[in-house]
Amino acid sequence: MPKSPANVDLTPVSHKRLPLMPGEYSNVAWLFDGTIAVNYVADPENVKHQTEPLEIYRLRPDGAEMRVLALPQQADCVQTDYIVGGVLPDGRLNARRDCLTGRIGEAGHAEEIAIDLANGQVSSLAPLGSYNVAVAWRPRTSEGVASFAGGQCDSLTAIGASGFLPAPEPVTIDGRTWPLDVVFRPGFKFSDSPELCKPYGRSRDAQYTKDGRTIAFFASPATVGVSGRQRENVPWNLYLATPVAGGRLLDSASIRKVFTGINDPHGMALSRDGRWISVSGDFGSDRTGTWLIDTTTGHTRLLGKGLVNVTAFSPDEREVIATVTDRLGHLQSHLEVYTLPKH
Repeated sequence: MPKSPANVDLTPVSHKRLPLMPGEYSNVAWLFDGTIAVNYVADPENVKHQTEPLEIYRLRPDGAEMRVLALPQQADCVQTDYIVGGVLPDGRLNARRDCLTGRIGEAGHAEEIAIDLANGQVSSLAPLGSYNVAVAWRPRTSEGVASFAGGQCDSLTAIGASGFLPAPEPVTIDGRTWPLDVVFRPGFKFSDSPELCKPYGRSRDAQYTKDGRTIAFFASPATVGVSGRQRENVPWNLYLATPVAGGRLLDSASIRKVFTGINDPHGMALSRDGRWISVSGDFGSDRTGTWLIDTTTGHTRLLGKGLVNVTAFSPDEREVIATVTDRLGHLQSHLEVYTLPKH
């Protein structure tokens, strides 16, 4: 049975802050060789105002030997940003490469790439256009899932080497039916209208298990029929499902609810066997933090109360690393490692 917020263990686990230079640490991945890849900038204001590119650094798990990766700048771009994604099944680093052209009225473009840290080779995986999305790739296939976190219109869609794949049919979750790929559908245009996404639910933050047989994702079916900013106050649920190829993304009949009632979930990571999920979110009543969720039982354990942006499991899945904001409204952040309870 799905667990409710009343069944949360609020005892924090052991954790440590890595001794690193001050600045902003914004995205993180824990590589199979034990090293860590992270986006870092000494002065966050430079990135905010696009006067300094966003680069990827690599470091040891104790924080030592932090060095920037030498990645190519695109010839047609005035600035090339590299954003850490995750670790691909073959061990390469997954990242997004953003190109800022500097031309008036042109939004620039982005693509999904793979970085081989052994030889520095960069390979293109899929074009992203101007969408700001996070992508997870399904093992042993050339398809994955793109997640758009856009406040009122959060959406998921399948993605392949040619880009986003149109979903042929809506998906039914908890009795509510809507197309998960709302913002990616032909003809969709963003606007300030509070009715923009009223007919639809919300979905985001999808990840695959190591064998590619299960996809985990957050969805909020109860937002169907809710208008404007009120949509952002509707809680989310965690689901597991069987992935389907060819744009359908997942099988509606296979969807299983694991957990209910979390607000603003973000920074999700899935253990390779699919049993554990780490995620930052809010259960109300001053219960905001980062959590470890057992997908087999729904049991949930507090990892820490920091303002976490992104989490990632260590290769042996005994620890979780997170980018933690120093304080609300402050751009400075740091890396923190949580030691998971024995299981």
